[in-house]
Amino acid sequence: MKKLLLLILFAFLISFSLFFIVIQIFYEKQENALIEDEKKYYDSIQKVENKIFLIGGSHISALNPFFIENILAENGEEYEVFNLSKMANRPQRELNNIDLLISAEPKIIVYGISHRDFSEIQSVNKPVIKSNQPLPDPSILLKKWLNDQNSEILILQPDFSPKLITLKEIRGAAVNSNDYVKAPFFRFDYNRDFNIMEDDELKSNSLSQSKPAEIRPPEENQDLLSLKEIIIKFKEKDVKIILFTTPQHKYFYDLVDSSEKIAFEKILTEIHESSGLEIHSFVEKYSDLEIWRNPTHIVVSKSASIFSDDIARLILEEIK
Repeated sequence: MKKLLLLILFAFLISFSLFFIVIQIFYEKQENALIEDEKKYYDSIQKVENKIFLIGGSHISALNPFFIENILAENGEEYEVFNLSKMANRPQRELNNIDLLISAEPKIIVYGISHRDFSEIQSVNKPVIKSNQPLPDPSILLKKWLNDQNSEILILQPDFSPKLITLKEIRGAAVNSNDYVKAPFFRFDYNRDFNIMEDDELKSNSLSQSKPAEIRPPEENQDLLSLKEIIIKFKEKDVKIILFTTPQHKYFYDLVDSSEKIAFEKILTEIHESSGLEIHSFVEKYSDLEIWRNPTHIVVSKSASIFSDDIARLILEEIK
């Protein structure tokens, strides 16, 4: 019986190891291809004058670059606006892309950040159930082994998601590279209305998304250190930086633990004190409005333009 269990454990470990290796290779190839595509993209907009880049994670994907451009133009400010947000982006990843951003010579960077950009998602504690089996649980052994490995391995990254990898691939295959030049990484059609999420679904989604998270102190928070470096690099090139915290629906934000909110406030204070930048809060700005596609993302919609309108007004205030 013990030999059989050992064989099963061995087969289990081999199967999962092969799976992880395949995913890692696939991801690295995809990332290399994306990097090359991004280089070509930034080269293609090199000659555009007066560029504004909207950067950050998917929380700012709803910002309509065309709408913002029009408001700026109506107020005598001629800029071209590009929404360069990416899925699961955070400062450590943005730092890897900083040279490409700078090479395109933007005049203004508008950077949206959230508390989860600086946190480490924790699994909810579950009661330990004793097992009568003679050998350790293979899943526990695997988890321990993974936690002991080098953090550079893709599958060990806190935001690793096969789902996101698949979505990236589908978007890349489904859309012509010449389309959506102002929002190349999400490629939303800003000329249509997307569906908002119903209230009951917002509540249930908020419960499922509100996993405990830890925000490390400023002095040891790697994403904060990366953001500081990003700010320094932009300042060295005389690029104006506008920072804001992204909107959250009240159903979700009310479930965020107070310790996480306090830790995020410390992060924001450190950013302000080290850079001198004002950080504009949008966290609870739209909590009661029916403009949400899920608890942390405003819908992409030509009619629900209040978010884009407010960011355009913020840009105008910062310019003048």
